[in-house]
Amino acid sequence: MNKVKMLLAAGVTGVVAIPTVAFAQQSAAETATDGDQGIADIVVTAQRREERLQNVPIAVTALNSAQLSNSGIATTQDLTTVTPSLTIGQNGGNVRPRLRGVGASFGGPGLENSIATYVDGVYIAAAPAGLFSLAGVERVEVLKGPQGTLFGRNATGGLIQVVTKKPSETFGGTASINYGNYDTFGGDMYMTGPLASGLSMDVAAHGSFQGDGFGRNRFLNIDANRTDKDISVRSQLMFRGNATDVRLAGDFSQIKGSQYEFRVSPFDMPALGPALPNQGTWDSNGNVPFISNTKSYGTSLTVNHELSFADLVSITAWRKSDLYVQVDGDTTPNENLSVFNTQNERQFTQELQLVSRPESPVSWLLGGYFFDGKSRYEPSIVKFGPALQDPEFPLALQRTFSMQGTRSYAVFGQATMPLGELTRLTAGLRYTSERKSFDATQVGILADDTEVPFGTRDDHVKYKKLTWRLSLDHRFTPDVMAYASINRGFKSGGFNPGGGIADAPFDPEQLDAYEIGLKADLFDRKVRFNPSLFYYDYQDLQITTFTPLGLPIFINGPSAKIYGLDLDFTVQPSSAFTVRGGLTVLHDRFGDFPDAPFHISNSPAPGNTLVFDNARGNRIPYTADWATTIAADYQIPTSFGKVMFSATYNHSDGYYAEVDNLRRQSAYDIVNGSVRIESDKGPYASVWARNLLNESVLLQVQASRFGGSAQFQAARTYGITVGTSF
Repeated sequence: MNKVKMLLAAGVTGVVAIPTVAFAQQSAAETATDGDQGIADIVVTAQRREERLQNVPIAVTALNSAQLSNSGIATTQDLTTVTPSLTIGQNGGNVRPRLRGVGASFGGPGLENSIATYVDGVYIAAAPAGLFSLAGVERVEVLKGPQGTLFGRNATGGLIQVVTKKPSETFGGTASINYGNYDTFGGDMYMTGPLASGLSMDVAAHGSFQGDGFGRNRFLNIDANRTDKDISVRSQLMFRGNATDVRLAGDFSQIKGSQYEFRVSPFDMPALGPALPNQGTWDSNGNVPFISNTKSYGTSLTVNHELSFADLVSITAWRKSDLYVQVDGDTTPNENLSVFNTQNERQFTQELQLVSRPESPVSWLLGGYFFDGKSRYEPSIVKFGPALQDPEFPLALQRTFSMQGTRSYAVFGQATMPLGELTRLTAGLRYTSERKSFDATQVGILADDTEVPFGTRDDHVKYKKLTWRLSLDHRFTPDVMAYASINRGFKSGGFNPGGGIADAPFDPEQLDAYEIGLKADLFDRKVRFNPSLFYYDYQDLQITTFTPLGLPIFINGPSAKIYGLDLDFTVQPSSAFTVRGGLTVLHDRFGDFPDAPFHISNSPAPGNTLVFDNARGNRIPYTADWATTIAADYQIPTSFGKVMFSATYNHSDGYYAEVDNLRRQSAYDIVNGSVRIESDKGPYASVWARNLLNESVLLQVQASRFGGSAQFQAARTYGITVGTSF
């Protein structure tokens, strides 16, 4: 705690001191003779319009395609390496991001994330669809803090925004193939060009096939933690007219295999079977082979029409996601507990925006948003072996069919107005009206095949909420801006689709965020320094607990307080050498939480005992005290092109896995690196490594009375890539 306080004090001192430093260094900047242009601007759409990152009064980590590639970022899962405040967990095929401590630990159909994911302005509601390749991407933006005005849709703690490349009217592209350890073969391709006057098209494709798993299922003697297939394709058709631009996009992706396989928790002894001695991190021991198969696809139509006073933007999208996952719930060779889920989700969204023109003295945006989604278990099947069957009621199987529907309407607006020449005031409001419906049927089948109805439910709830944003920014110099903001974020409640269909619906959660920060380009744009200090008042957190059968469900926890320092920086002493990085320091604690689930170890006996106790003062799961990232790129010019050396280092102080704070991921270090030789004529070759230290990093830990299960991030991978640009 003393270390956290000292780091925060240092951060406050830095924030206060920067304007003074900026004035002092300005004369030196004017006489700089290096000849380099300094750190390049990054254009972001954090406020639903294209703006320089340094002009946006929001804490944003933004990386372009070259920076993502240099840091070994191939999928959304890898973004944790370059964003210290971000962790991305997995739960049975459901992707669970957490940003600055805000997020969820459990997933299912209709259970949306607190950290929203957008691709080209289209919201991705289904949690399984949150993991995808970043091939053909122009940049990724991670917006920190609630985005309750312009994005709004369940963005309690922030969002991940992926912006793809737009089709070009000039023919070009890239293509590459790669081969790595674990007999992994893959390739990426991006191609774009004109079809006719004003009409262009592009195609981005990715494929990866892993021959050997990171580990073995010791009982079944098959590969474990293997991505059999990871494929995606996306294509866009772009029409550019005098006053109207139209972009039609379609995409498909599939990830299939035993990636992120469940295994015995390293903290618990299984109660229903033997633990595997000398089990490797990526080994498993279950009698049910782990399978996860996610398919995601959709289409969108974006129309931008220039009016005399504003731009009219329409974004229409339809998406579908299918997930099949089977899990050995007790993680042992015995037939005790297994889960087979078929999860289907579809959504339709329509957004209209009226956006002021760049020449307008007041920058403003008005909009409306409609979301219609249906999410199903078709079905969820839980099988119970003899060891879990009550002799008086020998339940052998529970089958649940459920449909959770969401229909949401929102209107929103935001305006930024000048207060003199150097100061701007931004104010925004969003009103959301939402209806959640739930239709479920649950039956049990006894050991003698007798079918027992457990009940049906046909219910709905409604939520209405006003969220807002207020910020003030002031420019001390052309290159130094300070800002202060107050934001409210909101994530709607809903029903538990699998474990307890008769349970009362859980309530919405709300987060009020207070933040001050700087955007500073210093020393002739050789240094970019973007710190922020924030305080979160987090109410009615949606927390995971367990049914008597050990199945996870959502309940509402208490309040929580989170505060800390978030920092992004770039140092570029010359055009050949760049260092990027970030630092996050957090203090997070639950408020009064008298009914929190605690899984107390029965050691030396196997299994755990579930009790309910007060978790007041405990840490929020998957939230480190501090984490940092440093990435360096160094180029050496040659007679034929250049050689680039890249390395990325990410350190996390570790985190607790559950609200009881009894199981903890220890501190870890992730190192990625590459060496790339590139010709001026286009061809290139690189050797690369990810997780070079082969760290064992938990994606998920789920304790239960039967023991516990865990999932881990990928092991060390390395290989070679050859490709060309044209």
